[in-house]
Amino acid sequence: MLNQQHDMLNGWKIPDFHGSNFFKHDSDKLWLQDMFAGKKNFSKQCTTEVQNITFLKIHKTGSSTIQNILMRFGSRNNLKFVLPPRGHHLGYPNYFQKAYMVESSDGLYNIFCHHARFNNEVITNLMPGNTIYMTILRDPASVFESAFTYFLMGKKCNYNLPDRQALEMFLNNPMACYSQLKHATHARNPLFYDFGLETKNFEDSNTVDLSIEIIDRKFPLVMIAEYFEESVILLKDLLCWTWEDMTYFKLNSRNEESINQITDDMRKKIYDWNKADKRLYDYFNWTFWRKIDEYGHERMHDDVLRLRELNEKWKSVCLQSDQVTKKGQGNFKIFQPPGVKINNFLLKPEAERNSVCQNMVMPEPQFTEKLRIKQFPNLAHKIRPNKQHIYPQNKPKF
Repeated sequence: MLNQQHDMLNGWKIPDFHGSNFFKHDSDKLWLQDMFAGKKNFSKQCTTEVQNITFLKIHKTGSSTIQNILMRFGSRNNLKFVLPPRGHHLGYPNYFQKAYMVESSDGLYNIFCHHARFNNEVITNLMPGNTIYMTILRDPASVFESAFTYFLMGKKCNYNLPDRQALEMFLNNPMACYSQLKHATHARNPLFYDFGLETKNFEDSNTVDLSIEIIDRKFPLVMIAEYFEESVILLKDLLCWTWEDMTYFKLNSRNEESINQITDDMRKKIYDWNKADKRLYDYFNWTFWRKIDEYGHERMHDDVLRLRELNEKWKSVCLQSDQVTKKGQGNFKIFQPPGVKINNFLLKPEAERNSVCQNMVMPEPQFTEKLRIKQFPNLAHKIRPNKQHIYPQNKPKF
């Protein structure tokens, strides 16, 4: 396998990501050669505040909460975002192209953090050369259960069963439904799909392994949702931001009664069906704990307590409730899929005029519109929220 990887490297044919060339610079090629040679690459501690960021926002991983941290920081510091002309997706599920964004007059951008299918060549050329790349992953079994429910896959498979029974039926013979789906975006290896791995390569272990190694070089931080607080602290350390920059409330989370408990047998079947995602998650779970080892376990323990204390402080200042599920009760309208209850926030009356509290609970669609109006004031009245915007066709093959 190693010889085959070197052959692909020497011929500079990276088969796993959309576009003819995964890396932009020759130095990236040397990085990969170093990895194959067994050299270690430990991240260096930053010395100045980072403002140029690409965050690959992967579905159903807790990414909305990380995105909110980034949007609040960028808004406070008047940074420029890569934004769609309407809505809050950058052409997803298509591979990202510049046609899916509003271009700034000077062509400069600081933060890329909205849903997009990763297109390395285009994004690397778009963002500054010193951009930091990051993302967050979650156990593939939890991701798949969440996506199956949230995106109504049981209904798309015509099962006509409650979600849990529909999921069991799907897992007993996944290809029966998968092969019939018109859009199978979230139905197999959804983590790797968002990274841009072509679906034809899902079962090619060589391509999957090479892709993981390439991602490891491109992304200095891959956070893990199961260790969210530790992830936020590693993010703070990487970006050299303040503690107040990192405070958060958990956004777009399902109410407990909408979470389907899966058995060990179902979990195993999910892993078997999503082998590429399982390899991806296992590898970056390992690198995540290496980073914690480097950070220091005692230091991490103390910093987790400090972060919790800050979050609790803002909860006491801002929130009357963080588990509102009835329509019309929260401060902001959120998307509630049929049969799924998403937790919403209710601010204290005295916090409704507090801009920090408002931004901490603001859902992605409303925050994106707020940023769009601020960044492109002349665009706001031209593209109305309900107006259909026609994107150029660039559909991935399913």
